[in-house]
Amino acid sequence: MSCNVNLLTMRKKNILNTVLLLMFVITSTKAQVDDRKIFSLGFWNFSSVYGEFRFGGMFHQGGMSSQSASDYVKSKSYYGGLQLNTNSYIWSPNFITLGINANYTPSSAESKRQLFNNRYDLVDSRNINFYSSILPTKKFTLNGFASFNDNYDNRENLTDLKNQGKTLGMSLAIKSKRLPVFMSYTNSLYEQHELTTIHQIIYNESSFIANVSKSYTSRDKTELSYNNKTFCRGVDTFANVINNLQTVQLRNTLFLDSVKNTRLSTDVYALRQCGIDSFDQLRVSESFNKRLKNKTQIASNYSFFYSQNPHQCFNQNQINAVVSKQFFESLTLGVNGEYNKADQTEYKDWFLNLGYNATYSKRILRKNYLTISYNYNTLRTCHESGDQTLNVINEVYTLDDNAVVIIKAPYVLQPTLLVKDITGTIIYTLNIDYQLYTHGNYLEIKRIPGGLIPPNGNVYLTYTATQPGSNQYDANQTSFSADLTLLKRFLDLYYHNTCVDYCNLNNTDALYLNYFNNSIYGVKSDYKFLSIGAEVNDYQSNLYPYKMARGFLTIQGKNSNKLIYALNANYRYFYNIQNNETKNALSDVSRTYYDANANVTYVVNVKTKIDFNAVYTYQNGQQVDLELLSGRIRLTKSIRSISLIASLDAYQRSYLNTQKYNSIGGSLQIVKKFKY
Repeated sequence: MSCNVNLLTMRKKNILNTVLLLMFVITSTKAQVDDRKIFSLGFWNFSSVYGEFRFGGMFHQGGMSSQSASDYVKSKSYYGGLQLNTNSYIWSPNFITLGINANYTPSSAESKRQLFNNRYDLVDSRNINFYSSILPTKKFTLNGFASFNDNYDNRENLTDLKNQGKTLGMSLAIKSKRLPVFMSYTNSLYEQHELTTIHQIIYNESSFIANVSKSYTSRDKTELSYNNKTFCRGVDTFANVINNLQTVQLRNTLFLDSVKNTRLSTDVYALRQCGIDSFDQLRVSESFNKRLKNKTQIASNYSFFYSQNPHQCFNQNQINAVVSKQFFESLTLGVNGEYNKADQTEYKDWFLNLGYNATYSKRILRKNYLTISYNYNTLRTCHESGDQTLNVINEVYTLDDNAVVIIKAPYVLQPTLLVKDITGTIIYTLNIDYQLYTHGNYLEIKRIPGGLIPPNGNVYLTYTATQPGSNQYDANQTSFSADLTLLKRFLDLYYHNTCVDYCNLNNTDALYLNYFNNSIYGVKSDYKFLSIGAEVNDYQSNLYPYKMARGFLTIQGKNSNKLIYALNANYRYFYNIQNNETKNALSDVSRTYYDANANVTYVVNVKTKIDFNAVYTYQNGQQVDLELLSGRIRLTKSIRSISLIASLDAYQRSYLNTQKYNSIGGSLQIVKKFKY
């Protein structure tokens, strides 16, 4: 019996010695965190307690009017709140740390209107977060967290909403130089209940993440990550939507030389989702980059992408390469190429892009700079798929005897064509009321004088057209730019031109190929706090040509840290715009745009600041007439631990001279911060 007592006593001593040794190791580490404490409950010590009280209110009044109705609204709202944060530890800050964040924010709002019913809102919001870390400074660190939130919104005459959510999780970090490992698990639940209609939405998600990284030498780094996520969504009594998503990603970077001028990168990503929406994906990418001593750079990449779901399969191969070389200090030449092939259940695509570029940059006349660049790319593309059917209903045309009217879609099936009036009750007859003429793959429609269609009358077409799925074409793009900087960068003159042309067209009638030549001429000047410039843009296109004149101004700076100011202003004038309402002919349609934005901050002293912001926008043109003006002034004042923020807002808007809106509003917020 005495032998057993002695053995039990020795075990207790061993356990006590082990605990004391563990506490010594914990408290003697060099990587200790902050061990300050404001008060203690024995083994539980609080290092900080801080937060804030908030109270505020907002008001707003304004009216709107249009041709059909007008309304005037007055609204006001009040809110308050308490936020509390604590940080503490058990025994030692190197053993267990604890944190609590809590927030409570009630609010109410009232809105009175002339046109609609009055509305009253009561919102009650609460949330609390817990987080803890065990052995935060050791190689093995265990973290845990929990978050709970509750929100109730009572909207009179509408609905009562109650939202609840919680998130629980933990993570483990192994801080090893040889094999760092990180793992985490998170579970979230969100519920929304509409109390008056017994309508509810429930969403649940759980996620497990694991990450391992390893470097075998000083020239490489490998990272492997795994993610398993399950999410479920349910609405009322309908069956839940459940999916499980698993991903694996491997990333590796390897430097093939000691100076790290040659790099090989690998990225492999695999995804599988099972459930209501099932699909698989695989992405593989391999990149090679090399810098040579003779100022030559080589970059290449190969990527493969595969995706499959129950309805279709898609795989894509892509390879590209870029080689550039710098000659002397001013000339850089480069060539590039890219090949892409995609194979999908419904279609096949491939394209080949080849190009070259040259850049010349030189300092001339001491402190002036000249930069010239030129790029050329040729693209050959091919698309293969089955023909598709296009159904058009009630497409309107105006039949002018002095104009050629072409039906928009090519390959119209004439037996399906119906020509009707606006009511749809009168169906016009071919060769009696109208005639059709063939122009390649398009049809021209023309009224017959003496028929039922009046001169310049509108007709409504319903038809079916076959759109070829397969097409092929070549696109050539050239771009040129020149930039001359003078007088220590005080004056900048520039010119940019981009041109795109197409050739070797095959079955491209259904495509909107944009042939364009875009030229930009500009001048810009920068001097201290001022930047000003102007440019002209001549955009010649078969789809949407226009010309634009633009001016811009920027002023920004500060004065002795008391006054900070910024002004941005722009002017744009579009002319020779294509007008679709005049049979796609160029006309005198024009549009004018002005906009300005001003910001001023005045620092009265360390505790007082005034901010002012104003925005003005003006548009004039067909269907774009608009004038908008808004402004805000804001005062921020601090008195010891109390902060006061007051603001006043004004807004005025007029659109198409038929819709007008104006309002004025303000807000006041008082915040009392505390810290122990």
